[in-house]
Amino acid sequence: MKDQKNIFIIAGSIIVAGIIIGAAVLFSGAQGVKDQKADLAGELPTPPEEIVTPDVIEVGSKGHPFIGDKDAPITIIEVSDFECPFCNRFTLDTLPELKETYVDEGIVKFVFRDFPLPYHPFAQKAAEATLCVYEQEDADYYEYHMMLHENSTALDIDDLKEYAEEVGVDADDFAACLDDGDFEKIVKEDFEEMNGIVQNSGLDNFGTPGFFVNGRPLIGAQPFSAFEEIIEEELAKIEDEE
Repeated sequence: MKDQKNIFIIAGSIIVAGIIIGAAVLFSGAQGVKDQKADLAGELPTPPEEIVTPDVIEVGSKGHPFIGDKDAPITIIEVSDFECPFCNRFTLDTLPELKETYVDEGIVKFVFRDFPLPYHPFAQKAAEATLCVYEQEDADYYEYHMMLHENSTALDIDDLKEYAEEVGVDADDFAACLDDGDFEKIVKEDFEEMNGIVQNSGLDNFGTPGFFVNGRPLIGAQPFSAFEEIIEEELAKIEDEE
C-alpha cells in the first residue's frame, strides 16, 4: 500500500514537473517570437514618402484640336474617350454651356486630347476620325466631335464615314485618311504620353473624362458650376497680377 502511494507521488511529481517545463518552453518560445517581431520591425525599410499631387499639372495642348480663341486667358484640356459614358454625359450636358458662356466669349480655349481606353474597341478609330476631320480646313470639328458622342454606340468605320459626310468633309480624303491610319500612331503616342503624365503626377483618382483648367486637375463628368468656380478663380488671379 505504501509502495503504491509512493508510485502515485512520483507520478504526480513527474506530471507537475512536465507542466512546469512545458510552460517554461512555451513562455520562452513566445518571448522569442515577440523579440523576433521586434527585431524584424526594426529592419523593415522605411515606407516611401507619399506622392503629393501638385496643384497644377503641366499638360501639353500644342497640335491638338481646340475651339475658342487661341490666346484666351484660360485653357481647359479635356482628356476623353468616345465610348466612355461619363465623357458622353459631360459632352452633351455641360460642354455646350461652357462653350456658350466662356469659349464663344473668348475667355476659354478648350482643347481636346484623346485617351482611347484599350477595352473600348471603337474608341481608337473614332479618335483618328476626328483628327482626319480636323485636318480639313472647311470641316466643322466641333460638330463632328459632338456627333460621335451623340452616337457613341454606333462608331464602326461605316458610321464614322457617314457622320463625316454629314458635317461636310471631303468624303474621299476622309476615307483615305481613316482607312490608311494616318493618325493611328499619333493617337497611340498621345495616349502613352498622357498616361505617363497621370502616373508621374500621382493622380491616382484619374479617370475619363479628366480636365486641366490652366493646369488644375478636375476629374469626372463635372457640372458646369465646378468649371465656373475654377475659371472665375483663375480670372481673379489674372486680374490681381495686372
